[in-house]
Amino acid sequence: MEVAMKSNARPNILIVDDSLGNIELLGNILGADYGVSFASSGQEGLDLASRYPLDLILLDVVMPGIDGFEVGRQLKSDPTTRDIPVVFLTSLESAVDEEFGLRLGAEDFIHKPVSPPVVLARVRNHLQFANAKRELRRHNEHLEQLVAERTKELAQRNRQLLAAQTATVTAF
Repeated sequence: MEVAMKSNARPNILIVDDSLGNIELLGNILGADYGVSFASSGQEGLDLASRYPLDLILLDVVMPGIDGFEVGRQLKSDPTTRDIPVVFLTSLESAVDEEFGLRLGAEDFIHKPVSPPVVLARVRNHLQFANAKRELRRHNEHLEQLVAERTKELAQRNRQLLAAQTATVTAF
């Protein structure tokens, strides 16, 4: 089951969970502030993530078929989706599971049953952090472009200076 993504100014969040009750709850929590879409399986989540621009993925860990850990691993290994923040949703309590998910590249864990204020705060924080990272990346790319242009100008001036020095020496 999937809902078509909306293209609007609001951040787009994908909820991947095999429980329709969890999808409905999270949709109600986030729907007022964000564009929310959902998938009820790991494979549907991967398909949507590859087709639509997403700002954040809330990903259930325990699902039939492809589990959330594998979906997260695939998302983080794909250049087109690796920069999308992934927050795992789980009823697993083990620190080992949490450590494993974080090593796979997840940004955070939210434990079930979810608390609406916690979900809203974590989603907001991760979206702000992802936006700051994108801005920093754009700024760095712009600076690299300026450095390359300036280096090219200096190389041209050095060639002109060398030509002038050669002409001066020849004239003497």
